[in-house]
Amino acid sequence: MKKQTTYSKILHIIVLLCFLLPFFYTGCGPSKEEKAQREKAKQDSVEALQKAGLGAITDKTSTKDSLQHDSVVEPRMTLMDEVSKPIENTSIENAEEKRLSEVISDNYPFLRPILIPKPDTFTGLGEVINSVYYIPFYAILISFLLLLLGLLIKFIDKHATLTLIILDFLALVFLYFSRTPTFVCDVLWGYWVTFSFIVLLLLYDTFIILKNKRKNKSHAPLASSPL
Repeated sequence: MKKQTTYSKILHIIVLLCFLLPFFYTGCGPSKEEKAQREKAKQDSVEALQKAGLGAITDKTSTKDSLQHDSVVEPRMTLMDEVSKPIENTSIENAEEKRLSEVISDNYPFLRPILIPKPDTFTGLGEVINSVYYIPFYAILISFLLLLLGLLIKFIDKHATLTLIILDFLALVFLYFSRTPTFVCDVLWGYWVTFSFIVLLLLYDTFIILKNKRKNKSHAPLASSPL
């Protein structure tokens, strides 16, 4: 029994160390094909400009300045426009978008007093419901904290086996539904290694609790028969 508990602690520490492995990409960059297409489109646009108007320009200095203007200034203006438009659109959508508690209150008016008692006012329960949308972005943090709590319990209370099973299961569920703020759903090999070790930890802790139950039943004193 002592060896099994020690092995469980070691496996638990390995699971926590697995969080040092690569899980997600930091961003969503263009692929090689997209880069090639963009480069080809850029060259075609330069050639079209040269055929349309640059052939009539004889001054090399003005030609150089115009090319620099086309290749440097306009992309910067385009980049500024691309950055500003999503911000404006996002602010408009957020202003018009209803939160989950508001949608529930509209569909079920009898819940409005406990979710939105006054206009533009949310209760604590209403804000909890609104936070459900953000759970996938914090799920990996919740999973790590649950595993850390389970490891501490193993060192503090040796008999809290059922609690450990629940914590392992919840950590596995939260890790499965975790997402990144960059909305990149592709995961790396470290994520699957950690997921596999959590499954192994859950199975091993379950094996320990089942073995303890069988051991306790076998050592239970037999009831005395009446004379």
